[in-house]
Amino acid sequence: MPTLETDSFAVSHDAILPAPAAVPPVLLLHSSAAGRWQWRGLHGHLGRGRPIIAPDLIGYGRSEDRSGRAFSMEREVAAVSAIAGRVDGPFHLVGHSYGGCVAMGFAASQPERVRSLTLIEPVRFDLLRGGQDLALLTAIEALASDHVLAISEGRTRDAAAAFADYWGGVGTWDALPEPARASFLAAMPKVALEWGLLLDGAPQAPADRSGPTLLIEGAGTTPAARAIMTALARAMPGAPRARIKGAGHLSPITHPSSIGPVIARFLEDND
Repeated sequence: MPTLETDSFAVSHDAILPAPAAVPPVLLLHSSAAGRWQWRGLHGHLGRGRPIIAPDLIGYGRSEDRSGRAFSMEREVAAVSAIAGRVDGPFHLVGHSYGGCVAMGFAASQPERVRSLTLIEPVRFDLLRGGQDLALLTAIEALASDHVLAISEGRTRDAAAAFADYWGGVGTWDALPEPARASFLAAMPKVALEWGLLLDGAPQAPADRSGPTLLIEGAGTTPAARAIMTALARAMPGAPRARIKGAGHLSPITHPSSIGPVIARFLEDND
């Protein structure tokens, strides 16, 4: 796998870089407990001649922060900025789940580089604070607390099973083949850090982006994810909102042939 090496970061990634590029590039940011591989089913849907870069976020694949600084969303965004240096000019940015939060952070910090932003159920739990969504936030906080406790006690498999079944539906963990389970288990300590970032109450990127933005959710996603998407739609009333029939939270992995054309059309409209 290609790996970008800098003094501060190593960033493993998939790169499809046709020369010359026919259209602006797209950069894809994956969800928790996944990696650059989660986008491979979409590559063929995103348009012939379109450059594609799909990095592993910090802690996945061979990606790491070598700076010695404390883990933070700012460091996640800085790693994305490093790999974004592989392409010139503005690019399309797509983020799923945790990767959607990173994408929002990047778009807020470097808006001039983002031609369009596609958000697939970013886990912006801060948008659940207050009002009728507080019970959903409380349930998420309990899941996160149990996850962190399980990791601290060495019960990584318990943490992985609960995480998989929450986001993928009951039975997801049992259905995973052993190699996928091994990859999932290896990611759980990083996921614990991600829970901390998402729920520590620190300010996150503004939800009211003014540039071209597409909101995508699975029609059968979790109540919390659906409430977050509704909050984002309120904050960005001009943003189109697409629902993927038959999909849950993991639509880029489970329904690439459904979500791929939706993303492709939006990219083409904003090239």
